[in-house]
Amino acid sequence: MGRNRFSEYTQSMILSSISHLSCYIRRDFLPTQRNQNSSLVVIKVHYLKVLTMKRKHISIIIGLFCITISSLNAQESTIRYGIFGHGLLNMHNANFKELPGVPNCCKNYTEGTGSTIGGGFLIEFPFFSDFDFSFRMSYADYSGLLESTDNIITANGSTPFTHKLDAIIPAISLQPSLMYDITKGLKVHAGFDLNYLLNQKYSQKEVISSPNGTFIPENTRERNATSGDIQENAVVMIAPMIGVAYEFPMNAKRTLFLTPEVQYQHGITNLNNTLDWKVSTIRFGVALKYSPKPTPIPKPDPIPEKKPEEPAKPIIAQTPVTPQKEPIEAQIRAVGLDENGKEFPVAKIVVEEFLSAQIRPLLNYIFFDNNSSEISPKYNKLSAEATNSFSMITLHNESTLQTYYHIMNIIGQRLRENPTAKLTITGCNSNESKEKNNTELSEQRANAVKEYFLKTWNIEEKRLIVRYRNLPEKPSNNDTDDGIAENRRVELSSDTWKIIEPVILNDTIRTSNPPIIRFYPTVNTKADIRDWKVIVSQQNKEYKQFSGTQTPPQLLDWAILNDKNSIPSLSQPLYYTINAENSDKEKAITPLLSIPFEQITVQKKRAEKKSDKEIDRYSLILFDFDRAEIGVANKRILDYIKPRIAPKATVTVTGFTDKIGDDQHNKELSLQRAQNTVKALGKGTAIGEGEKEVFDNSVPEGRFYNRTVTVIVETPISK
Repeated sequence: MGRNRFSEYTQSMILSSISHLSCYIRRDFLPTQRNQNSSLVVIKVHYLKVLTMKRKHISIIIGLFCITISSLNAQESTIRYGIFGHGLLNMHNANFKELPGVPNCCKNYTEGTGSTIGGGFLIEFPFFSDFDFSFRMSYADYSGLLESTDNIITANGSTPFTHKLDAIIPAISLQPSLMYDITKGLKVHAGFDLNYLLNQKYSQKEVISSPNGTFIPENTRERNATSGDIQENAVVMIAPMIGVAYEFPMNAKRTLFLTPEVQYQHGITNLNNTLDWKVSTIRFGVALKYSPKPTPIPKPDPIPEKKPEEPAKPIIAQTPVTPQKEPIEAQIRAVGLDENGKEFPVAKIVVEEFLSAQIRPLLNYIFFDNNSSEISPKYNKLSAEATNSFSMITLHNESTLQTYYHIMNIIGQRLRENPTAKLTITGCNSNESKEKNNTELSEQRANAVKEYFLKTWNIEEKRLIVRYRNLPEKPSNNDTDDGIAENRRVELSSDTWKIIEPVILNDTIRTSNPPIIRFYPTVNTKADIRDWKVIVSQQNKEYKQFSGTQTPPQLLDWAILNDKNSIPSLSQPLYYTINAENSDKEKAITPLLSIPFEQITVQKKRAEKKSDKEIDRYSLILFDFDRAEIGVANKRILDYIKPRIAPKATVTVTGFTDKIGDDQHNKELSLQRAQNTVKALGKGTAIGEGEKEVFDNSVPEGRFYNRTVTVIVETPISK
């Protein structure tokens, strides 16, 4: 049966409760006298304070709660208070390979589970008819164990091993929901779970799955165990929620109820600002509710009879004219773009894999901020305990610059492996402004690097030689801001080549033909464009999205291989479309258009006995600033490359420069670097690209890595 509206008396009770709440808020934040008659709502606010949440978050929650109470359509039925406890079954859905700032060689975490408990308190208000409004606050634990299995070569051959990531994710949960009485006692409810995420922690390790295997060279069944705080956490996690409950009265007055309940919440926002990581939860639990008997409502005074009034004159109302909405149309087309930027009709996209050996040059400089001797946080620093689990394998999927930021760990590990080698640490300054003739600063910079090797990697002090000076021995141009920044550095050198030699990795690389797909989106409407999206997908999985809130640009370029996570994985058509909406909320969406797509893997070529080739990529560094001569370090790399060039191999040498200097000069300088390399190899085609930004030109290390040549050796493999 439907419920009647609250009387004025009941409404005054709610207003009185709100007044108590206001007094409590003033008591908490302003120097006023304590109010001894705080309502249950005050207790809820005090509970939040115990949880040490920030005051601005408490104020927002109190404000929303007060608005909810004041806006309720009051009913005759009484308010219910209660407590509840839940068991949580957490289901994690993820798509990432490592936590921010935590090295890991895992291919990808995709899912995980966890079983936890939580509990809190609730309050329920009558809303209208057979509906109640419920507000809950609780502690929730969304922890879970994510696992990913891979194979590794052990003492017993190829053995499966598992990457395990145990995440601890506590939260304060707020659940506003609307409840409906299906039958007497049986209720369904739906709403949202708003979670304020607290400090998150993790522990991860790699474990041999087989009972017979051990890791090499550790000779253990577990390795790479790390733990700590998870970085880049989201503040709020939102999840739509549905549930069902049944109320069992526990006394004759029907003031106390025991309520078994189950609910499901579906995570729609990520747990981390940089990762694709969501969690959905099934909650099983029981609630204990108290519903006080309503106070008898006094009968209202009889309404005095009114004399009949004269009928009012009829008012003729004009029917308003509904304004006509502006239509919207959308179109999109796609073309291919070759390496020279020339457009052509794309008939098919082919992504092919090749085996590859790579040399990543190790830039032996560490750069510092202006007038500072503190090592920049962009350099990856480990704890002393974590050095035992550091491995070059973890750098396998990293970029050249990401590998460089591990320079102190790479050199630290090599010093351990070569106990007789010594390392010279030379501190330098820019010799400009506050750093002018400041050799004390140069010494402090060198000692900061020395301390890391000494305390973190436990390298003997007698093996670490500290030197300092003003400008480096071979400085960059100090007439430019970029050159000044490059001279603020510490240089690392050794009496043993193995300490500073390049990083050599065997890898699988991909090529794409065409390398870039160019989209031409068009949206036509006289109204303002409110939203537009271009989506590229394969078998309902989205691989690329462009979006905006105004007129879309004339063209959009998708470099297929730029993001490893956005490379389609199946030899099936790619579909693309554009959808748009204008300010009149009129929508337009184009039919799905397709481009044939094929992925040719190394395994597929071997199975089908197709012709193949190996593509080896080598980089030479360092070329000194504005110089094209091949230095001693580069000659060592050339000596490594020469015997690996087969007679039928094709060699292409491409030179590059940083952004300093004019375009024509840099074009000539890059070609000279390539030509000198071809001459030293005795084979190859030289190309000068000038100041093409292979690496980030805005940072010193990026500009140094751009002063290079790449040597690509393509060797045919017989069927």
